Amino acid sequence: MSYQNLYEIFDSLVGILLFAVIVGSVGDMVANSNAYTSNLRNQLDGVKLYMGTRNVEQLLQKKALHYFGFMLNNRHVDDKPIKRYLPAKLKHTMQLNIHQDMLKDVDLFKGSDDKLIYELVGKLKLHLFCPGDEICKRGDHGKEMYIVKSGQLTAMAEDNHTVLFTIPEGVAFGELYLFDLPEHKLKNRRCTTIRSVGFTDLYVLHRDDFSKVLLDLPRTKGQLLKKAKAMLKRDNMFIPREVSSSVPGMQGSSTMDDKLNVLERNLENIDELIAGQHQLFSVNIFT
Repeated sequence: MSYQNLYEIFDSLVGILLFAVIVGSVGDMVANSNAYTSNLRNQLDGVKLYMGTRNVEQLLQKKALHYFGFMLNNRHVDDKPIKRYLPAKLKHTMQLNIHQDMLKDVDLFKGSDDKLIYELVGKLKLHLFCPGDEICKRGDHGKEMYIVKSGQLTAMAEDNHTVLFTIPEGVAFGELYLFDLPEHKLKNRRCTTIRSVGFTDLYVLHRDDFSKVLLDLPRTKGQLLKKAKAMLKRDNMFIPREVSSSVPGMQGSSTMDDKLNVLERNLENIDELIAGQHQLFSVNIFT
């Protein structure tokens, strides 16, 4: 047997081996996909049984079925296996690689040091919202910042029907609520209701997690507080602290109209007090 024949046999064996590996990988992918779909269908059957036995109203049943339909047609990536199987350092580095640019684009964090971004990445939590879900409601105390990963949101007017504007993918909102600012015109209450148009993935950063990060970064905290107050002034949402804390009744007021009413009542009281003192003075002079 010549060397050429041996080479051809070896080349054929390598080709067969590579083909087997590729076919095996494709088979594993198909098997995993089938397992994912089968698991979801089992969950769907359980939910259907539960809703039927508990007499859940039809609107909620329809919403639940819509959710499972979305999950079956749009495979949702779960990051739990990453948390389970990767070392903590590698997992965090991977998350930093994915999310750092997104955080650096947030107005409040623009120009911040890398240490802050590094710590905040680990605090982000991904949440899926269904069509019509309210992300936050007008008048509620804000404690979270949101970043739209995928999908679209709408800001609703007070009538809850008129759309004021839309919030597209990649946009962050609510970062000023990460601080409990006494100078906030609305006392850290949400100024509008935000609603999910379809299925929307949002990254959420909670004030408690944000505060824990800043405990080890006091200098950065001071810089961010200064920047947050400047953003309030830019948006005409800033009330000087000495005004809101020194005037009687001002601390319990949440809106600008309330504060103006308090000031008006205090001025009326002062006028009455002056009038009373003037009358008393006149009586003393002429008696």
